[in-house]
Amino acid sequence: MERASETVTAPESKPSVPVPKLAGWWSSGIQFLRDTRSELRNVVWPTREEVYDTTLVVIGITIFFGFFLWGVDVVVTRLLEMIFKWLA
Repeated sequence: MERASETVTAPESKPSVPVPKLAGWWSSGIQFLRDTRSELRNVVWPTREEVYDTTLVVIGITIFFGFFLWGVDVVVTRLLEMIFKWLA
């Protein structure tokens, strides 16, 4: 298999138009805020009742797992105490 060319040339670069950094940054920031505002208009916000219900679920689950982990801690502590007394 023969190669067509052994030399590789870089593509010609287009002359770039210098944009002041501050102007580019400022316009990007303004565009970001416009896009954010537009997206927030599309959000379907939960009702007060949905927020209340999910908050109660989160609080309930947190209390349940708090007691569950406390129980596991007590059991593991007692088991380790028994093992250490047995080994001593």
